[in-house]
Amino acid sequence: MKKSQNPFKSQVVRLQIGILTCLGLAILALGWKSEIRNKILPVANTEEIHVLDLPPITKPKKKELPKEEPKKTRISLKPGPVKMVPDSTEIKPDTSRFSPVDTFTIRREPEPVEKVPYFKVEQKPRFEECKHVEDSKELEICFMKAVASYIRENARIPEEAKRNNEMGKVWVSFVINAQGTTEQVEVVRGVSYSLDEEAIRLVEEMPKMIPGKQRGKPVSVAFTLPINFKYR
Repeated sequence: MKKSQNPFKSQVVRLQIGILTCLGLAILALGWKSEIRNKILPVANTEEIHVLDLPPITKPKKKELPKEEPKKTRISLKPGPVKMVPDSTEIKPDTSRFSPVDTFTIRREPEPVEKVPYFKVEQKPRFEECKHVEDSKELEICFMKAVASYIRENARIPEEAKRNNEMGKVWVSFVINAQGTTEQVEVVRGVSYSLDEEAIRLVEEMPKMIPGKQRGKPVSVAFTLPINFKYR
């Protein structure tokens, strides 16, 4: 009969064989790595390194330009003859060597004149025939009568308006300035070109008036006038 084998003993033998195998493989691996390092990274030979003895780097020097000395000019003043004059003689300076000086005049711009509506001004403008009227209402009536009389005597209906049978009322605005003359004449509401031009002409050619006053000073007075053109 065969003797039975001990299973525990066989396991120990296998474990020892495995450990020895691992140690052998580890020794082979370390030897292989050292050979690779010797092949890839050889030790440098210090005798093959050469140090070059280079001359020091120096910056080029700037060339200095010679300095030019300023030229010296000599002015010689020779005294002229001295003339003796009596004390009573008047000495006038010689201005012929000097250029004439320009003279400038300063112009002051006129102060802006206040413009007041006709019905609000303290003293209304008036024609010469109304200068003795004191009452304000009577002065307005006198002023409008003088304007109406002037227009009746001087108005001329244009031939173009007659041919086209044009008629109607033209409203004209204007200013009686501080000197008593009319300015800034404009048509506010017109009828036709020919009648509008005639209304402007009548207002621009009005005779000079006595200007209106506000707080005792002459002022410009604004006025609007209707001129009615009609045929008899």
